[in-house]
Amino acid sequence: MNSKIYLVRHTRTIGNDEHRLTGREDYEVTLEGKKYIDLLTKKLENIKFDSAYASTSKRTSKTIQKLADLNNIKITEYEDLCEMYFGIYDGMKWSDVDKINPTISKLHKKTNEIIEIPNQETTAEVANRMNKIMIKITYLEHSGFAVECDDYVLIFDYYKGNLPQFDKDKKICVFASHVHYDHFKKKIFTWAEEYENIHYILSDDIEAAGPKDQTEHIGADVDFNIWDLRIHTLKSTDEGVAFLVRVKEKTFFHAGDLNWWYWEEEDDETWNEPMRQAYQKEIAKIEGEEIDYAFFPLDSRQGEESVLGINYFMRHTNTKIIFPMHMWGYDILDKFLENSVSEPYRERIMKVKEPGQSFYFEEER
Repeated sequence: MNSKIYLVRHTRTIGNDEHRLTGREDYEVTLEGKKYIDLLTKKLENIKFDSAYASTSKRTSKTIQKLADLNNIKITEYEDLCEMYFGIYDGMKWSDVDKINPTISKLHKKTNEIIEIPNQETTAEVANRMNKIMIKITYLEHSGFAVECDDYVLIFDYYKGNLPQFDKDKKICVFASHVHYDHFKKKIFTWAEEYENIHYILSDDIEAAGPKDQTEHIGADVDFNIWDLRIHTLKSTDEGVAFLVRVKEKTFFHAGDLNWWYWEEEDDETWNEPMRQAYQKEIAKIEGEEIDYAFFPLDSRQGEESVLGINYFMRHTNTKIIFPMHMWGYDILDKFLENSVSEPYRERIMKVKEPGQSFYFEEER
């Protein structure tokens, strides 16, 4: 699935009707503006939107509020998306600007270019506040995710799905947590033909040899650095490893098959209790860890016990955002969101619905 972005200008406001130089000053939507909102909503009502973003100027969020309501999504507001500040003339009527400095008004009307105004925000300043690190996370399939950062791309446990096109100037690090068919495919090695700055970090249970001088096989409880990436591994409770990856100031955790694998048909003494102990032992190694983005199993085959691992993880780490994975169907996510155990961190659970779905997060540079 390809992501499509719709750019919408705010509707008509009192500031427009009064011919004001509207920058940071905010104005109420006019009756005509409300009609335009209805027309916009009607035009786009059959399009499914996953997320909505606006500046903190209310004229922008009001323009798309009905569309957000139709899609049952919350509008995320960013002050950095606000209009340029026009200094001492911000919010003034053009007729008043003419009286003070007719040259500015004439130049603006003639060329429609940004004119220098005392105390005005410069175009460079606007660009700097817009130029935040935008982290894009794309769900590939099952346990596969692609994380696009400022200078890096991290790809975890690909086994199928459409890979986005990446900036070839970025460094790409491909992780495979273990050899199971739903976490690793040799196809990943063909990406080196397209991307020169690519490196592979594979669990040491994977015997396949990747491109020479671009592949590392590592086991559990290992620290490994490449470029500016700091990588630490935990021992999986199934096969292979889990990855804790620090990229500059951000920390990502991909569990692989590290999970509390409780199976009702198994004997508690010989399987389920040793599994609990092994799982909790690994999570204790990252107790209280500040994790920005985590990817963790929520396996529907476990039935009611599917929440054991992810719930314990969320309660024993300081994880800001979590992506359920390894679900074998998406109904289990709805059940998890409705389950009372998820209440303390429900707002931090990403609603993973279909392959190709992308999520965007703004971070300070």
